[in-house]
Amino acid sequence: MGIGENHDNRKKLIAIALSMPGAHASLAQLHPPVLAFHAHVEEPQNTLFDRPRINPTPQKKLLLVGTKDSRMEVWFEMTYVTQAGASQNQTLLARIAGAPIVPQVIYDSVRVPAGQTKFSVPLVLDRYIPGRCGWQPSAILHAEFEPDISLGPTIKSGVVGIRSQGRRNVKVAWVCRQSVEFSPSDEKSRLACQGVGGYSEESTTVSAD
Repeated sequence: MGIGENHDNRKKLIAIALSMPGAHASLAQLHPPVLAFHAHVEEPQNTLFDRPRINPTPQKKLLLVGTKDSRMEVWFEMTYVTQAGASQNQTLLARIAGAPIVPQVIYDSVRVPAGQTKFSVPLVLDRYIPGRCGWQPSAILHAEFEPDISLGPTIKSGVVGIRSQGRRNVKVAWVCRQSVEFSPSDEKSRLACQGVGGYSEESTTVSAD
């Protein structure tokens, strides 16, 4: 699917093409945990004092437009991080273990249910007021699974990065196949997805504006 700019409201369009041609079997020693869907998640190192306020008048929109196999449910996750060094933090246990301080992070997710083939998912780049911590969008992730086969996905992967010097329009695609994963007590079939075409940071980076 192609991609273009909406000149009326300056939304960015990201075309996502997802398909499932045939089954492909592979073996894994461990059965990875199933991910649970959460519309809003804050990392454990986040502090209440630095929690951002929702922007009452957002202006920067991003639109994911694409197609997928109707058997799949797809999750898209927008990642927001702090930019100011003074707002970096770490959990108490991580500090004791000597881990470095890291940015604070928020994830906001939407789901595209099974049964749909075409989708249009609006996301807000300036959902949060930057404040003293400089909260900014950082990346969009994706995860997918077949509800008739499994309870949820086992892995999240990147769709695009979001930077001030990114592109206005980006096109990406994946091919997903079933893989068989074995554990001592269970056998499950999971979706394994790979990107199609060449990859470069420049070609998969969207403008934060």
